[in-house]
Amino acid sequence: MTIRAVYFDLGGVIVRTEFQAPRQHLAERFGVEYDVLVKQVFDSETADQASLGLISEQKHWAAVARRLHMPRRSPCRGPLPATSWPVPQRQCWV
Repeated sequence: MTIRAVYFDLGGVIVRTEFQAPRQHLAERFGVEYDVLVKQVFDSETADQASLGLISEQKHWAAVARRLHMPRRSPCRGPLPATSWPVPQRQCWV
């Protein structure tokens, strides 16, 4: 059998891309340490569950918001800027 194509996904599957400045800014904005933010967003139980498809991405972000004691907002009423939050700009805040 001849290999016809090789596909590499570098979005956290093989290599975790990590530019610290936006995450540091976000941590400061929420008054938490950088490591706390990273743990809550990427290294939490809900992050693992969302990665495995056991919960929705929206449920993960809602759990992150609760853990960081962020105020709740009604859906689609002011998403946070994409430059400071690791979710797509079109996704609504919880």
